[in-house]
Amino acid sequence: MKRFLLLFVIACASCASAPAERDVREGDVEVIAAWILGRDTGGVFEHPFADSRFLSKAEEPLLYSDVRVGNLPTPLSQRPYEFVLGRMQAIRSLEEDGGNPDPAVLITTSVERLPEEGEHADIQIMRWRGKPGDRYYYVEVGIGTMAWHWIKVVMRGTPGDRKAIVLPLALS
Repeated sequence: MKRFLLLFVIACASCASAPAERDVREGDVEVIAAWILGRDTGGVFEHPFADSRFLSKAEEPLLYSDVRVGNLPTPLSQRPYEFVLGRMQAIRSLEEDGGNPDPAVLITTSVERLPEEGEHADIQIMRWRGKPGDRYYYVEVGIGTMAWHWIKVVMRGTPGDRKAIVLPLALS
């Protein structure tokens, strides 16, 4: 019994002294947000986001994410889901009400959904086969009558060596 206790104490001590691993998701949302704003992401994305000018010129574009966000690029302002949802509903009703609310962005974790049958089964991009460790994000950008984007982004690699893959036509 004493040996067991000694081994247990040694194992606990070695676990406590080991440096905490960084979450591989750390920084993913910030990189995606910078891409949406048209900022340089250090080659993480292959192509720039097409409608970044609408977000970078807005006074107060809002962002909701279910992932912990550290340094959010300006002018994005992080808000609770209900607040951003209200903005998205206001943007959707632009044609009826007039007005011009600032854009809203939603970046949430997602999964690699691959429909095997049904109406979207024949879309080739849906047959995407990821690699172990891929991190999936659903990105929705509401700009108004100018544009509305539904994007699935796959983040691959570690915080120092990230690559992003945009899956067009992918449904989340």
